[in-house]
Parts: sequence; C-alpha cells; structure tokens
Amino acid sequence: MQQAEHITESEVDIEKKKQELYSEIDALGIKSDSRINKLKKFLADRKIWHLEEMDYPLRNSYEQYLRGQIRSQIVSFYLKIYDTVKQQHIYQQMQTLNGKRIYEWKYQNKIYFLKYYPEKEIAETFETSYNYK
Repeated sequence: MQQAEHITESEVDIEKKKQELYSEIDALGIKSDSRINKLKKFLADRKIWHLEEMDYPLRNSYEQYLRGQIRSQIVSFYLKIYDTVKQQHIYQQMQTLNGKRIYEWKYQNKIYFLKYYPEKEIAETFETSYNYK
C-alpha cells in the first residue's frame, strides 16, 4: 500500500515537472503547433525539465528521434523549433545579470553550437547552415 502511494506521488511530481516545462516553453511566445508539441513530448520523455538542459548533444538525439517519427524532408523544420526555443531561452536569460554569468564564454569540455551563442547578433549570422557530406 505504501509503495502504491510512492508511485502515485512520483507520477504527480513528474506531471508537475512536465507542466512547469510546458509553461517555460509557452512563456517564450513561440507559436504553438505540432512541431512544438513534438518537442515538448520529446523533452518530457527524456526527463528534461528545464530549458537550460537543452544542448547540442540533445539536439542530435532529437534529430535521430525525429528521423524515426517523420519524413526526413521535414526534419529540419522540427529542428528549427528546437533551435528557436533554445535561442529564445538564452536571449531571455541574457537580460539578467545572473544569466549573463551563466552564458559567459569560458572553457568547458563540451561542444558549443554557434546558433546558441548568447549574443543574438552573432548567433543570427549562423542561422543558415549547410550539412556537407
């Protein structure tokens, strides 16, 4: 009986975290459509509860997820929403002093995706990218 209560409590916690994530995404003011809903589902399934956790390796994982779900010709449109959510979150954070500290460029042993550069004018120069294979 106590275990059933624990599972239910955990499910309630997960549902609360999902709603907080969805609210955080909705607060960015990005037009909601099937692409944003698919991103929300992906993030929740991966237990990504805050937009700070979105990064380039997760973007690659999302791309692989999409390739199994939708036609390859439209994957880039869905990735564009991922990038837009991440960029808008960064720009919103950069409006605060604490956010500026978070996004300071300092050495970290990780991949930096130039579309997520914290200065909007610079990041926009990388908006169009080409995948040469």
